[in-house]
Amino acid sequence: MITCPRCQAAFPDEALNYCGRCGADLQRLGSAAAPPLVAEARQAAGAPEPAAGRARAPDAMVGRVIGGRYRILDRLGAGGMGVVYQVEHVAMGKIAALKMLHPALVTDREVVRRFQREAQAVSLLTHPNTVQVFDAGESEGSLYMVMEYLRGENLAALLRRSGPLPWSRAAALFVQICEALSEAHDKGIVHRDLKPENILVAPTRDGRDFVKVLDFGLATLRRRDDRGASTDGVVVGTPFYMPPEQIRAEEIDARADVYALGALMHRVLTGAYPFDGKTPLMVLSQHLSAPLPLLRAHLPDRDFDPRVEEIVQRCMAKDRQARYPTTDAVRAAIEAVRGADASPLPRQAEGRPRLRTPTSMVTGAPAAGGGAPAVAVTPAEVARREDFDQFERSLRRRRLRGLLILPLLAGIGVIPWLLFRTPGTLGPLGEEKEPNNTAATANAIALDTPLRGRLGMRIDREHSDRDFYHFTLAPTAGPSVLRATVSGLPNMDLHLGLFDATGKRIAAANENGMGGGEGLPNQRLSPGEHYIEVREVAVSGRQATENVSDWYTLTVSVHPLGADEESEPDDTPEQALFIGAGPPEQKMKGYLGRAGDLDFYRPRGEGGRVLSGMVSGIPDVDVRVVVLPPEAVAGAEKDLAQRRGARVFDKGGPGAPEHFDNVPWPKGAPAPYVVVVRKEPVTVEPTVPEAPPPLPGLDTPYILTVTQRPVP
Repeated sequence: MITCPRCQAAFPDEALNYCGRCGADLQRLGSAAAPPLVAEARQAAGAPEPAAGRARAPDAMVGRVIGGRYRILDRLGAGGMGVVYQVEHVAMGKIAALKMLHPALVTDREVVRRFQREAQAVSLLTHPNTVQVFDAGESEGSLYMVMEYLRGENLAALLRRSGPLPWSRAAALFVQICEALSEAHDKGIVHRDLKPENILVAPTRDGRDFVKVLDFGLATLRRRDDRGASTDGVVVGTPFYMPPEQIRAEEIDARADVYALGALMHRVLTGAYPFDGKTPLMVLSQHLSAPLPLLRAHLPDRDFDPRVEEIVQRCMAKDRQARYPTTDAVRAAIEAVRGADASPLPRQAEGRPRLRTPTSMVTGAPAAGGGAPAVAVTPAEVARREDFDQFERSLRRRRLRGLLILPLLAGIGVIPWLLFRTPGTLGPLGEEKEPNNTAATANAIALDTPLRGRLGMRIDREHSDRDFYHFTLAPTAGPSVLRATVSGLPNMDLHLGLFDATGKRIAAANENGMGGGEGLPNQRLSPGEHYIEVREVAVSGRQATENVSDWYTLTVSVHPLGADEESEPDDTPEQALFIGAGPPEQKMKGYLGRAGDLDFYRPRGEGGRVLSGMVSGIPDVDVRVVVLPPEAVAGAEKDLAQRRGARVFDKGGPGAPEHFDNVPWPKGAPAPYVVVVRKEPVTVEPTVPEAPPPLPGLDTPYILTVTQRPVP
């Protein structure tokens, strides 16, 4: 693959003389005169993958959680629109593919709104020959779309490997493409960028080709008007497959896809583009005025059925009125030529063909031709639309039960915590009940009551058993603080997760390594339903652990948030908590519950005072206090101590209290920030690499005391 450095579109090295999107001269970039530029362009898009035997450079996104729901497991590939990752829905434990768009596509809010509208429309497409879109959103300035996780080879790669396809094989592909397009057109969606790179092909169990059409709606993400022309003057589409009306920036309808489908047929059957040239303008002008070459002009030795020639010629009629009116009509013409010799396709009730989806397909980057992911996945793990629908129904059902029952319970003075049972249980359990490895099958848990569970048989080679639990806080409860602890298992490194009712991760604990327990000592919660997850930390390439004999103990408690009690999150200036009551002395009880934790506070008052105080010691933990003036919180320095105006107090060692004094707070000025920091310990290589020593003091509270005295 070669990637255009101007617009980031990715194409095969040998396929194009120029960029099909912006017209850049790819032959010049690929010549010996400019190898550094080619290398730079390829590196920018992450393509191609390294040759066999070479280590692949790590992707910084792996391990991050996108949108609060999707943990990135591996990078699958890159293309002109963005990067595709293998992800895991953190609440359901199901695998999907996530396409993150290039930053150039999200430069303004209009593009974001357009993407959201397109994603919503595409999510309505349910045909088996269309890649299913489950979710979409914006995270940290990037747009993403969550899709089916499929393995296959795109049609462009298949043509490069196999050459032109015979009609007997190609016709079955064309019929399936027509089926996918017909459903989209019925719902008012035009693809606008149909080409071999956007067609995924994989074999079914009985040896037939199964098609998935990719990237519905994504071709419209560049700034364009409704006629198909971009607002920055660039015609949107790929010149080799672009209909005349799209070139002329006229209004686009489904017949534009009929034309592109004809051009795609021509490419598949002959191996050649219907029109070619040295520049984009030469190709586009031929689409506008040149007669379409016959198929046999490219392959004179192949005997093409005249009816096939007629189908391609009619699809690519320059006057859209002369084309087939719909892709259903194109499908009917193709099937008429196939006749009795064709292998029949199974039919749905409405008369459209439906193939059984292969269970081993993986969505890779269309431009890169797919590829096997590094993280192995079993068919049972792959997310389906039914999984997402079931998950959402479960959340709605539980929320509805809460709305119906809570007013009655509140009226008769029942305790404020409401516990719902899952199907097949009689209420909150003292011992886990399988299956509970998804949020939809989560066990109800009684607050303040220890519960026993086991991480027994692994889900697959790399993923351990996982246990989900749920509880609900009444609307009258107000802000609350959760404390959750899980005891360790001797042969596992445990992960403890907390999610809200939408599946968004609120917090996670993974601090104590092999054999250690985990805890969330002070997480702030709002009323509503919440989920707890217990599992082993997954490590790519390492077999997951099983333990059918040892039990862990999970305890979850919730209490009202006190005025003098620290609660997470408070790791940024925007999340800073006011300290206790008012002057002259204020106190706050807090926790440094994870590596590198830091807690932001602000004193109450009107200024004109001098601040002093202390943080009580935590055994074996070295605590630092940093006081920041308000103007310093927006500094770029990662280390707070390096910010302008910062005052650092760090005289006490591990376990000792830390004092601070003589901090001015000018009258009328905003309150400064008092930050309690857990210093990172000196790194010592563990005896066993997988078993780092547990961090001390994670559940031991400190007391912050701040004293205000008038300026002398």
